Amino acid sequence: MKTIRTGSGFEIEVKESLGNDAEFFDLVCDADENPTLIRKVLVYMIGEDGRKALYEHLRTDGTVPLDALMREVKEIIDLLGKKK
Repeated sequence: MKTIRTGSGFEIEVKESLGNDAEFFDLVCDADENPTLIRKVLVYMIGEDGRKALYEHLRTDGTVPLDALMREVKEIIDLLGKKK
């Protein structure tokens, strides 16, 4: 497992193998063409509980800003590829 901490302070454990997972790569590529798949990317990457935790972390005024969510997802994916 690898601990990921984003610039906003969200911290989560993810499988290190995701950085070399062809199915995850395919899903991210599909989501790039069809952003409605971002939820599937999130659940595959950090699980349903992680997705809920990220939403709560980002929640402002009762809503989860989509632009903030997209930034976090991109940052988590970028951090997955970095060596410690």
